[in-house]
Amino acid sequence: MRRRGGHGRLGRAGIAICACGAVAAATALGASPSQPAVSITSFTAAAVRAPQGITLGPDGAMWFTNEGSHSIGRITAAGALSSFTAPGLGSPTAIVSGPDGALWFINGSGSIGRLTVDGSLTTFQAPDVGTPVGLAVGSDGALWFTTGGKAIGRMTTSGAVTQFVDPVRMRGTFGITAGPDGALWFTNYLGSSIGRIAVDGEVTTFTAPTIRYPTGITTGPDGALWFADDSGSIGRITTGGAVTSFGSESTVGHPLAIVTGPDGALWATDRNGSIVRVAPDGAIARYTAPSIRFPVGIAAGTGRTLWFTNYTGNSIGRLSISATPQLSVSGEPPAVTRTKTGVQVRVSVTVDRGARVAVAVRRVGDRRALALQRGTTVGGRTLKASAVSATATIPRAGRFTVDAVLGAQALQRGKPYELTITAAAAGEAPGELILRFDA
Repeated sequence: MRRRGGHGRLGRAGIAICACGAVAAATALGASPSQPAVSITSFTAAAVRAPQGITLGPDGAMWFTNEGSHSIGRITAAGALSSFTAPGLGSPTAIVSGPDGALWFINGSGSIGRLTVDGSLTTFQAPDVGTPVGLAVGSDGALWFTTGGKAIGRMTTSGAVTQFVDPVRMRGTFGITAGPDGALWFTNYLGSSIGRIAVDGEVTTFTAPTIRYPTGITTGPDGALWFADDSGSIGRITTGGAVTSFGSESTVGHPLAIVTGPDGALWATDRNGSIVRVAPDGAIARYTAPSIRFPVGIAAGTGRTLWFTNYTGNSIGRLSISATPQLSVSGEPPAVTRTKTGVQVRVSVTVDRGARVAVAVRRVGDRRALALQRGTTVGGRTLKASAVSATATIPRAGRFTVDAVLGAQALQRGKPYELTITAAAAGEAPGELILRFDA
């Protein structure tokens, strides 16, 4: 094993921030009767470039890695940003709060770094086999890391490294977390399995037909392990190995990282551009906003907040969870039919209580609504003249049909569009369902 690579003190630079407006945009697919309303705020700065990992620091701020600017960032609960740089810091990725009150991170140079909150940096040489990928604190007070290959590593806070190599049960080790049973649990991205490694190095793996490309993993509020699967699902595995899968590509996208939120639900980043919430009973909701672009890392912050990194959006997102339940709206992907006179977009929608419903269609990235033509229906109410939205009062909980009729030239073939259905009721946060479709 190889140890200490170097140490130094990082330069710290204040960063001017630009906080985009908060957006309460929720897409709820297969939702439970009571989903929380959220607001999403985006924070950008010159040094925030290709951010990846994020964690709650010992000082109450969020700390994150900037792979693109070779720096470690810090953002307060109010959104004030600062950045730490040093010559030996290169393309950092995963980051966690260590057992010693410092921040530990995977360094792109093939090492593991330790950063104190006042900016003191120490780097430790990674082992020869594999490059560190995921990072977690074990029940033994050591740092455990995946290698992207056939090994799991363990590093003490003094830098002593031990590697556990298992070519049979480890294939593409990726995410890792401390389990409720004192062991470390990890994902085998290439091995299509979930692994368990005891602190003494004993390895067990579990497979199921629904486990294909598992990525992030976390301990859930129910004592089970929850994991994201890039093939399009959220999985749950008990410490005994029983696996349950929730969702599909159409409802959870391609999830990467996952964490237990302050509301007791599981929250995951979807690289398609949304944040996914999975309740312990498996009910799914997706939240999106224009600022969410390829979210990667996610972590719970102080209060009722979650923070995530927008890799291609070069920003840090804050998702604030309202204590007010959100009216639930759910539906299946729209069916698009072209006729000689126009285009019909049909979807079956469900609301969990009576509500005033409004429907609009927009091209993705364009705030302007397209004109809905005469004949558009919402829950049996029909438009008698063209308008940019159609409304109806749905008297009680249940399913109804939306038929949005657009002119023949309204939709361009191959272009993405959004059908937005907003439901409002007295005493409830409005619910919103955004369904994407191609013309």
